[in-house]
Amino acid sequence: MLRYRIRSPQVDGAREGSLRKRKWPWAIGGILATACALAPVQAEDFRIAIEGLHDGWSPDLVLSNLAGSRYAIEASANLRDWFSIHSGMPENGVLRYRYDGADPASTLFYRGVELSDGTELEVVPELDPLTAATTVVTPDEGGIMAMTGPDGAVYTFTVAPDNVIEPVAVRMRLVSGFSAFPYENQRRSAVVFEPDGFEFHGAGELEIRYPEPVEPLKISSFSFNGDGSGFHLVPDTVSPDRVVIPITHFSGSGAAFWEANPRAEAISRTVNNARDGMAHDVASRLARERDRQLAGQEPNPEVMQAMLDRLQEYYDSYLKPYFGEARQNCALAKILIREVLAVERQRQLLGAGGAGQSFLGSEDYAAWICHCIAELIKACEEGRISARTFMRELLGYEKQAQLLGVEAGALEPCGFGSLSDFMQGPLADLPCATEWTGFLRYSDGGTRDWDCAGGTPDYTCSARASASLAMQAAVETAEIVEEFSFPPFYTMTRWRLTFRPPDASGSFTQHQISAQTTACGAVITTESNTTAGDSGPMGVELEFTFENGEMTEFGISSIESLVLDGTQNTTTTATPCEGKEEGGFSNSGSFHPPVHLSPATGSFLEEAVFTQRTETTLEGVINGVTLGIQGISTPYTWTFSLVRRQGSN
Repeated sequence: MLRYRIRSPQVDGAREGSLRKRKWPWAIGGILATACALAPVQAEDFRIAIEGLHDGWSPDLVLSNLAGSRYAIEASANLRDWFSIHSGMPENGVLRYRYDGADPASTLFYRGVELSDGTELEVVPELDPLTAATTVVTPDEGGIMAMTGPDGAVYTFTVAPDNVIEPVAVRMRLVSGFSAFPYENQRRSAVVFEPDGFEFHGAGELEIRYPEPVEPLKISSFSFNGDGSGFHLVPDTVSPDRVVIPITHFSGSGAAFWEANPRAEAISRTVNNARDGMAHDVASRLARERDRQLAGQEPNPEVMQAMLDRLQEYYDSYLKPYFGEARQNCALAKILIREVLAVERQRQLLGAGGAGQSFLGSEDYAAWICHCIAELIKACEEGRISARTFMRELLGYEKQAQLLGVEAGALEPCGFGSLSDFMQGPLADLPCATEWTGFLRYSDGGTRDWDCAGGTPDYTCSARASASLAMQAAVETAEIVEEFSFPPFYTMTRWRLTFRPPDASGSFTQHQISAQTTACGAVITTESNTTAGDSGPMGVELEFTFENGEMTEFGISSIESLVLDGTQNTTTTATPCEGKEEGGFSNSGSFHPPVHLSPATGSFLEEAVFTQRTETTLEGVINGVTLGIQGISTPYTWTFSLVRRQGSN
């Protein structure tokens, strides 16, 4: 354990945040496949088979003996998490499909599913196994990730700090094509986000930058659910070389080039809920206006106002009527806050402010949060939640208030004072509070570029790697490990506090490309891309020493790393020897190495700033730099906010 000796008190402590666990499956493919079938008919009447392998590894899948009208073929890497790769109607009782998205280095299982009425998959994306981006979105920094498609289009996803209240590892995967799509289009560009269903406070932004000029008036953007349902148009902003799409929750999203008739079909499409209906209407107005301008007509300034009016109508008709009920329903309040911020974000993209701005400082908003905090306290008093759950929820409300610009915070309007006041006062009297209560927070991140050739003749190599880690945890156990006293002259107590957060988040990416010239003049080029991003458990143990009522030492020790499931895709190509037309080759492979990330335990400590370090309260921040995975120089921050029950021994 690395120990620090505290010499003098400092000022300016850190602020708090919270973290929620999010997990998602990673879909992979391969030549070593096993076929199985699931359907509401007898197994002997419904069969799936692999009839052959195209180019040595793309399976030709066949569903036979089909009696229904529409079927889907699904794939899985673990027989637990399934994703759809194709849907369609059989011909003469047979449905055939060649799956080019399989990964030759992994095992993939297939099954057939009969689609009943109302369950037809509207959209079936085919994911590019070699093109993806990952990052960790944090409350303090937000997040950004980017990738480039084979056609040169650049996809950039950005989330501002005020759009999230909890760190989360996210992934963006390129859609290489669609085996099912509800409309005809000249060109489609799309991505799928993971974890599926994750929702923001407001909206992030997906920018698609095209490699060549496009006709903005022919573009409309769309979204669909992770299971292929719920296709609808969404509002966007378009310029001659890019489109920007608001992302309120994770699913599939993209843009397409539309002709008049398919555009008209999309405009007339009905949607299943008020939010998608509003988004569809605004996008339809944009599409109609672009059609007018394509026909040579002048822009209509009333269209923008009409779209803003539609957003306001949605706000007034579908959100505001529930404001009163949300004063007594915390679950409803959380939904309404997210929707109000989403409306505000869409109004900003259309160039205007909105009702959401004044709402955040309203009596309704304060009443919602106070009721949620009252529900939280009641759950603690009734023994329905643990101290760790209580602190995680409480810190979430406080962080949300900070991100939304509510200067008083979440607790003060409810009569509890500041967060520090609450932790040192009412919190200690709650039955769910343990002897030590509070949170520990950690974050780091960095990037490194280097020359990996090592001076080898006729060999070039360059590499770039990035890594980040974030976590937040409440106290799990607390014990005195040493106590020494000569009252009234001297007392010393050493406490050991254990934190085991269920939801640390991390990401790692590395790109390496090398070229080797052989003796015969052939050039062998190898390109490798590694990505890893996930959330999972991680353990940390701290020790604090108090002498005569003041903390004088603390130690940090990581007891469990965060393990990420990595994916490494490598492609090697070789040109023929000089003067020869044959002899070149190309091959690729995929591997799945684990990636281990651990928090810094004090390497290259720069400063330790504590606003309080008495025998019953510890608040402070530690900043420094450590050398992490692949030698990445990683700035890190530890934040502490801990309170001990008054009178504890």
